[in-house]
Amino acid sequence: MENVAAEKASTPVAEKQPEVIREQKAKVKEEITPAQQYDISKLTRVNSVLFSKNTVMFDLNSRFDVVEATIDYMYKYPNSKVLLSGNAETIEVSKKPTLGAMRAQAVREYMMSKGINGERIETSDNKNLMPVSVEESEVARMMNRRVDIYLLTK
Repeated sequence: MENVAAEKASTPVAEKQPEVIREQKAKVKEEITPAQQYDISKLTRVNSVLFSKNTVMFDLNSRFDVVEATIDYMYKYPNSKVLLSGNAETIEVSKKPTLGAMRAQAVREYMMSKGINGERIETSDNKNLMPVSVEESEVARMMNRRVDIYLLTK
């Protein structure tokens, strides 16, 4: 009886967990994208690209002012990388849960069409978890329909 208790005490915690729990943890670990490895609070946010309601079409002014400026920067500094972090307002997320990711991908594809290597552009989906404003006004909701551009540093 004492040997069984001693054996249980010396068994690593991971081995004590049921197989299902270990499989779930492994699956969650696999689902973490490279972009999720970054602590956004420690990154330099360049700017944001604004989007029309419920779409992946970004504002024309954002394209020229923000995206093109980022592309110019990436040409000037060929070792630079960016993180495109997609966001959506709460109402949009309830209808299209992956809209933030789709928006980040739309900006990524545009940047790639302008010659930026896709390996230099990472994307993430914040859904509605990082609102600029929690107000219910149309202006506040518009500010939450965005892709934030962050510079990645080594």
